[in-house]
Amino acid sequence: MRAIPVVSATRIPTLTDNKADLIAATFTINDERLKQIDFSTVYFRTGQKILVKKTTTNINSVTDLNGKTVCTAKGSTSEQNVTKQAKDAKLLLLDTGKTEGTLGDPFLDRRFATEARECLSRGVSKTLFLEGIRCFVETFGPPSTLLVVGAGHVAMPLVSLAKIVGFKTIVVDGRPRFASRERFPDVDRLEVGIPSEIVKSIALTPVTALVLVAHDYKYDLPVLRHALASKAGYIGMLGSTRRGNAIVNLLREEGMPEDLLTRIRVPIGLDLGAQTAPEIALAILAEILAERTGATGMPISRKVREGKR
Repeated sequence: MRAIPVVSATRIPTLTDNKADLIAATFTINDERLKQIDFSTVYFRTGQKILVKKTTTNINSVTDLNGKTVCTAKGSTSEQNVTKQAKDAKLLLLDTGKTEGTLGDPFLDRRFATEARECLSRGVSKTLFLEGIRCFVETFGPPSTLLVVGAGHVAMPLVSLAKIVGFKTIVVDGRPRFASRERFPDVDRLEVGIPSEIVKSIALTPVTALVLVAHDYKYDLPVLRHALASKAGYIGMLGSTRRGNAIVNLLREEGMPEDLLTRIRVPIGLDLGAQTAPEIALAILAEILAERTGATGMPISRKVREGKR
């Protein structure tokens, strides 16, 4: 299934003192903004600020550079009856790069398509504010996948939590007594066999999170060699800093490039002070979500205090 982000745009003119920011053919006018300025005609061009002509307290029309009226208003600035001439524009972007539809301007199509590709690669939906226009990018596609190598005690709560937030889950282990439905009743797919061979049969895409919790070099190394050459969106390994450095050094000695080695997250997870298996699982999933959405992982209250939100 191909992921298709849908970009919807509502263009709202920004009216301040005597200038208008970017406006396009589809927009609404906020009454409160109109009360702040007297004008009869607004001229606009994409990406530019131009003079708002102020003549009277009566609003007659909003006109483009060719003289075409795109929105009309009746009454004074204290009571407006603004009509929309067109519905909100939409642009479809396929994962092939092909687009369908338009936001009403080729520049806007290119601008938002570029940003939407980032959402497409992460499999997330979000609101963008570009060129004075607020757009919602909605991504449709297969769910994100959590691939866990190792069916140990941390893997069980990790799979359960991942299912709650909408991940497709896969558990791989070479030990049938660990990789069982009794231990993983919620998992979508349970594979028993040589992990490196099984992982090679699974598509590792930008919406795939690979987590190694096996604590076994003979599992970890071959899986990492394959995963680092893939497009997996997240690669993490449970273990101490010492163990992580040892595995990274082994891969480095084999000639693995540094830029690929930095993709391995070890120790894994956000710093939550986790001690128990469920707490560790929560810390791991929190980091996966933050990476997928491009979030900082810092407390929201701190972001607000520091003006980062």
